[in-house]
Amino acid sequence: MQWKVVSIRHIGYMKKTLLILLLISVFSGCKKHQEENDFKKSVIGKWELSHVYGYGIFPPPYLPGNGNTITLSTDGIYEKWKQDTLVFRGIYSIKRKKDCDEKQRYFFYTNNPNGDNDTRISIESGKLTIGTSVCVADGGVSSYRRIP
Repeated sequence: MQWKVVSIRHIGYMKKTLLILLLISVFSGCKKHQEENDFKKSVIGKWELSHVYGYGIFPPPYLPGNGNTITLSTDGIYEKWKQDTLVFRGIYSIKRKKDCDEKQRYFFYTNNPNGDNDTRISIESGKLTIGTSVCVADGGVSSYRRIP
């Protein structure tokens, strides 16, 4: 049996390498967490329905002032309004997970028994989109514009 002698210099190199790898993993985890928090903050506010796509129907865009709104509050409260009528009030959460195409996306969850659960949520160019996973062939998407 042969024993290999490892120099102290080699051990120091291994410790530095492990420390660097540990720091990289910590900082990348913090970055992902910060991105998720930034996304959650970006969707806070009042949104008015602007368009519905899919579900086998393709109606014209909804005009500004149509009264079909949702509100996402910082305290996790979700409200859905149709003109002056509160349709639903409950809690919501947003989580990041892999979609069926293996890409990380944000998903929207509520305690609404009539929908709005486990739906994909995104925001781009000031437009909020909530809809089914990209892997649902006959799914649909609702788009909203931010309102004051």
